[in-house]
Amino acid sequence: MVLSRRELIKAGILLGSTLVLGCAGKKEEWPTESVTIIVPYKPGGGFDTYARGVEPFLEKYLGVPVAIVNEPAGGGKGHLSKLYKMTPDGYTIGMLNLPGFAMYQIVEEVDFDLRKLTYIAQISSDTRLIEVSSTSTIQTWEDLVKEAGKRTLLAGGGSIGSTNHLFTIMMRETWGLNVKYIPYKGSSGARVALLRGEIDFVPDVVTSALPLIKDGKIRPLLVVTGSKKRHPDLPDTPTDQEKGLEDISAGGTLSRGFIAPPNLPDSITKKWIDAFRRSLEDPEMVEWSKTSNRPLDPLYGEEYRQRALKALDKLEPLKQVLKKALAE
Repeated sequence: MVLSRRELIKAGILLGSTLVLGCAGKKEEWPTESVTIIVPYKPGGGFDTYARGVEPFLEKYLGVPVAIVNEPAGGGKGHLSKLYKMTPDGYTIGMLNLPGFAMYQIVEEVDFDLRKLTYIAQISSDTRLIEVSSTSTIQTWEDLVKEAGKRTLLAGGGSIGSTNHLFTIMMRETWGLNVKYIPYKGSSGARVALLRGEIDFVPDVVTSALPLIKDGKIRPLLVVTGSKKRHPDLPDTPTDQEKGLEDISAGGTLSRGFIAPPNLPDSITKKWIDAFRRSLEDPEMVEWSKTSNRPLDPLYGEEYRQRALKALDKLEPLKQVLKKALAE
């Protein structure tokens, strides 16, 4: 049967209407707009640097703009309280500080639960070390302990309640070190104070301290690994276990990663994980890691979640020590 011109036009209109209705009824796949990453600390620090380092690669693999927003309120935990209550739509994620936020959950009344967060990706982990200025008369860990027997040492780091502060208190309460903590505007501010001679030492992390160590401006005394295996970047620096100290590495190793509100749909979680995996394996991102001295240590999804739960379990026995630290 041959259709008339009028019938062909009518058939075409009907087909077009069907296609339009079909497209209108189809839900667009996530993401359809820009996404936001909340960094719980001020610009320029380690968390911020990693977030901005991975940002262009996430844009590449998600196909939408990525905005970085810094919200350093409440020692960093303010953003987690905010994120925890957000609608789990995948358009806003945050960053997690371990063991810092695990410590908060153990010792404070907080309005978030690390066990219920959606875990996307750890981007790095960083080992704690004890450092002094290269001009200091303290040459070794034994020298520092001896000096602490004569007077109260001054240690510096971020704000009260920061991981630097809590780790310093753990050193005092567990190792018996005679030390007073002086808060600064982040670890970078404490390093400046160290070089000026205002404080005796900083409980820093290796990646942040390494450039100054290589420049000969600061001297590492002890790396807190929880084992006798030395850090590959500091083969001449002894570990806590070599010195026979009680293991407090659970409060020392710094993990940086990305999390979302509870109950993020699996389909969106998988897309975030895939975007991070592809980003962190991208040759240009790997090169950025090397040239900027920001090592990558990826964990994804459930494996990252287990890392957080392990931190909670290991820190629980130190609850009273940590409470005392925050009460000061």
